[in-house]
Amino acid sequence: MHLLRYFYLSYPARTLAVCFAITIASLITAATLMAMPVLRGIKSPNERFAGAIETYCIEALMQDGKALQAGTSHFLGQNFAKAFDVTFQDKDGKVKHVWATSWGVSTRLMGALVMSHSDDQGLVIPPKLAPTQIVIIPIYRG
Repeated sequence: MHLLRYFYLSYPARTLAVCFAITIASLITAATLMAMPVLRGIKSPNERFAGAIETYCIEALMQDGKALQAGTSHFLGQNFAKAFDVTFQDKDGKVKHVWATSWGVSTRLMGALVMSHSDDQGLVIPPKLAPTQIVIIPIYRG
């Protein structure tokens, strides 16, 4: 089973949408909740989500020194709003197109968690995710 969750949000102003897109890239936050070191960045135009004006990302650093894209957030501008006629009525009664963002995580983030916090001895999940820690001891017969 593949877990992929994308969320699409709409805003009445460009500034709000851009601020949210940047903020969510930080809050997908592996760094605080999942106790993983991450680098925040902006994707190049060739790596950007199709139709997005800007794509922000977090790259989680693995134990072997490699980086893994752990989450993305996209500032979609009004491209999709105009294509699908997504509008709102402002306080003056004018109908305007929304400014949109999209963000999401997938099983890749869970894989990054395991890769960051496991070794040959097992997995230790950070306390903010698993406040109750348990130890499983295998008992072999024979």
